[in-house]
Amino acid sequence: MKILVIGHSLVVDSNRKFWSVLAKDQQVDVHLVVPSEWNSNLVNALKFCKQSATDQELTIHPIPVYFKGSGSFYFYKILQLYKILENEKYDAIIVTQETWSLSAFQLGFLKKITKNAKTPAHLSLCQNIIKPQLKFAQPFERLITSFYDTLFYCDSAICSVLDWKKIRNRTAYWPFSFDSDIYKRSSDKLTKTLKIGYLGRISEEKGLRSLIAAFEELRDENKIPVQLVIAGNGPLKDLAKGKDIEYLGVLPHNQAHLFYQKINIFILPSLTMPFWKEQFGRVIVESVASGVPVIGSSSGAIPEVLSKIGLKTVFEEGNKSALKKAIIELWAEMNSDRWGEEMDHYFTNNMQFSHKAVAERIYNEITNQR
Repeated sequence: MKILVIGHSLVVDSNRKFWSVLAKDQQVDVHLVVPSEWNSNLVNALKFCKQSATDQELTIHPIPVYFKGSGSFYFYKILQLYKILENEKYDAIIVTQETWSLSAFQLGFLKKITKNAKTPAHLSLCQNIIKPQLKFAQPFERLITSFYDTLFYCDSAICSVLDWKKIRNRTAYWPFSFDSDIYKRSSDKLTKTLKIGYLGRISEEKGLRSLIAAFEELRDENKIPVQLVIAGNGPLKDLAKGKDIEYLGVLPHNQAHLFYQKINIFILPSLTMPFWKEQFGRVIVESVASGVPVIGSSSGAIPEVLSKIGLKTVFEEGNKSALKKAIIELWAEMNSDRWGEEMDHYFTNNMQFSHKAVAERIYNEITNQR
């Protein structure tokens, strides 16, 4: 079986590891189309570089793109993408983009005029919020999705958005996944000081104000020795430079596993905004894979993911008192005799989000559509 995967996030080597696992475990010939250069939130002029740790099982086609850095409006150099589709016959094509993206349209259109005209194509989506102001774009979105057989979603709310847009394609669940070769459970031994942590973009929608306010109250009450560890970057990064806060700055994703070794509890305090809500929260599954429990807000897919793991640690988004209460309760539970057995349960449930498990899921989905 030979598949073609297209997506701008694949310019980052850690994002290619999933496809390497699928290629090796399922005996699939995986080809990736990758931007030769991309502008990200953290790095301008991020250039594709082949890595032995992630790319040995893969055939990779780096292609220049127009409007690099624009997730919705970039597209590939047409002739080079056309040649890939014309020179190779694939059994399935997967595009990781949104329903309005120009690159999703480009692939769907070019596929129709090549030897892959009848190859099943699938689109992987993350947009999980209804935006009435963009209703005018729905005819174009229905045109784009007409090129695709299956729409994969990482949050069940995405299906409601598709229904609102009158998009009726077949859908299937595709959760984010973690690399079990990197994210590994360490000792469950607790420290006397509770270390809570956050890793990610430091911006308004990520809810850092609520986290820091809850932390400051816990610290000032002095009932629990507590520290806060933050890694990331963003417009609110100055908030991460207060008393008893350890700010690590930008941490590349290939070093994120080191962050979880520094903390006892991970906090994901996201806030729902008119333009965004949490789409999955990959840090949840990475944290639990590292043996660190998670407290998450009620924003977006966070409660859904925590529920699948078995954690009942959701607090009302933006509510610092509810977050503080959740931290106190979880810390008390972690210091009880039953905690080791409970964490075993969460860790086992979390393995459904490993690269290996999700790769098997996706392989079965695309195989059934051939």
